[in-house]
Amino acid sequence: MKSKRLPTQDYIGPQIKTLSILIEKKMNAQLVANGINLTGTQISILAFLYDHQKTVTQKEIELKFKISHPTVRGIIRRLVALNLVETTTSDQDRRQILLILSTQGQNL
Repeated sequence: MKSKRLPTQDYIGPQIKTLSILIEKKMNAQLVANGINLTGTQISILAFLYDHQKTVTQKEIELKFKISHPTVRGIIRRLVALNLVETTTSDQDRRQILLILSTQGQNL
């Protein structure tokens, strides 16, 4: 017996992705309206760093938030430019980028 395939518009995956994008856009707009020029993802990463109160690797951020390496790198560069995060490299593995909240990031 041949199985029936649902039309593409009936797949729940694309609908969830669309909903996620809409929620993120709404949240970012509300942040800007409240004078906070950070995205929801940037705030989530700052909160993650604050909760850990220690250095965290960029790789840990990638895995925790399921974000690609180049995307995380861009986010971290912007947070460093805003003096919210500081980066160093690991003494054991120079490829590892270590992240820690700056004083300004902790006070946010």
